[in-house]
Amino acid sequence: MNKAVIKSIFYFIFLVVTLQSCKSIITTRKEVEYFNDIQIGSQDKINYYQNKIQIDDILSIKVGELIPEAVEPFNTPISLESAQLNGYLVSFEGKVVFPRLGSISVAGKTTTEVEGIINKLLIDKGFVNDPTVSVRIINARVTVIGPVGNNSAGGTVSFGGNNNLTILQAIGNILPSGIKNDIVLIREENGIRTYRKLDITKIDLINSPYYYLKQNDVIYVKPNGPAVLQSGWLTSITSILGIISSAFVVYLLFTR
Repeated sequence: MNKAVIKSIFYFIFLVVTLQSCKSIITTRKEVEYFNDIQIGSQDKINYYQNKIQIDDILSIKVGELIPEAVEPFNTPISLESAQLNGYLVSFEGKVVFPRLGSISVAGKTTTEVEGIINKLLIDKGFVNDPTVSVRIINARVTVIGPVGNNSAGGTVSFGGNNNLTILQAIGNILPSGIKNDIVLIREENGIRTYRKLDITKIDLINSPYYYLKQNDVIYVKPNGPAVLQSGWLTSITSILGIISSAFVVYLLFTR
């Protein structure tokens, strides 16, 4: 083979390897920053949000009153079949069975709405004169997959005491190896699974219906180019090209 041709092939392979290496480290500022289009000094109305109860949720239902003895029957789960983790499991029909009140429809309602329903039933049935009802979802959680926070593989994140969780709280922080403008949200609601692309570099996300998460949401943060190169098939190609180029160098040294 002509030495000129060999040199040309070597230079071509060297160029490919170099460009591939450069591509893996090029990242624009807009891809790294959160909310890079925010207008400092601007104001937005805060939209308060309450999650709605879903099938398979486990509810903590506590009843208070001036006379503690009067509400004792309502603060003890009636059976292991209807209560788990000291709470009440929402059945496939969207109901819970509450002591002395029987079956109550709760799915599709907020915890505040259920508190009002139970409060009214207790008074109307003459069980308690002035009850205080507290309802919380105690198994609400989301799954985060990808390079986030202190765990490069993601994990499960539980909701706080107020049953609200934002995507920022769930993610915590996206590592440099993650993509901020192409996050995938998988949501199951009313028997329908939806997929949404979210961009955490844009301030519009805060006012979207996906800023507040729902129980059982799945968030997938994709790895960026360098992360893919380090763990995927592109690494193998780069390594192979590097070996080939090294072989050509050795060939040229011994054929001069």
